[in-house]
Amino acid sequence: TVLPAAIRYQTELAANVAALKAAGLDADLSTLQGVSAPIAALKAGLAGKRIEGTVDLAAATLSDARWKLRFTKVSGRTRFSDRGFASENLKVALDGQPGVFSLRVGDFAGDAKLAALATLDGRFTPPTLIDRAGDLAWLKPWMNGSSVWKVAVRIPKSLPGKPAPPSELRVQSDLAGTALTMPAPLNKAAATSMPLDVVAALPVEQGEIAVRLGEVMRFRGLVRAKAPMSGSLQFGAGAVAAPRATGLSVRGVVPLLDAAGWIAFSSKGEGGGAL
Repeated sequence: TVLPAAIRYQTELAANVAALKAAGLDADLSTLQGVSAPIAALKAGLAGKRIEGTVDLAAATLSDARWKLRFTKVSGRTRFSDRGFASENLKVALDGQPGVFSLRVGDFAGDAKLAALATLDGRFTPPTLIDRAGDLAWLKPWMNGSSVWKVAVRIPKSLPGKPAPPSELRVQSDLAGTALTMPAPLNKAAATSMPLDVVAALPVEQGEIAVRLGEVMRFRGLVRAKAPMSGSLQFGAGAVAAPRATGLSVRGVVPLLDAAGWIAFSSKGEGGGAL
């Protein structure tokens, strides 16, 4: 009948808008506002009832200006209820490169401490991801090829009366298929694997950044507004120290160091203004 369908439509819209905003994405409120008022009265008659359903997407587009994201050719199913929703394993294209995107909100997040969990998996070129973070643009000339990447954003629940905790970004890849052309020891051929694992707070100013590049390098750092990045860099074996409040600490042993290359790297101002 019209009533259940209308309620389901409005509920799905509200859940999607709330979840997208919680994830830091823009959402168009005009449609939701247009249907919410008349349906609110109708929903009162179904107080205590559970609402469940599905929405199928085919060749849709999802975009967000804040993160410079535009997914095209979006296809898949979203399950929703009065307790949240899950868009699982949606087929998407990012800059024309195929990937798989999932967004789980509320009870569907699978963790009582999370408000939402978003993941993106696919084989992408480095610029496809770097372009979403303007302060990393300096890396583009030093990374060539494409690799399988996994990106996850975990959004914790906010407690009543307390500031919203930072979200967590995690980026992982074995970098197989991507050549690193920075001076040694931060270089490798495209055919070689070198696992990369990056964990950072979102916003980044509310936490620290942790980077691991195979067995070569580990880094813990802090990024604060209007200040250079500070931290601790460990090459080879040994525990990486806690990030310094100011400056950069470098320790460890490397089998080969291209000192001249790093001097030239620094003299060209590579690395942006972060270090």
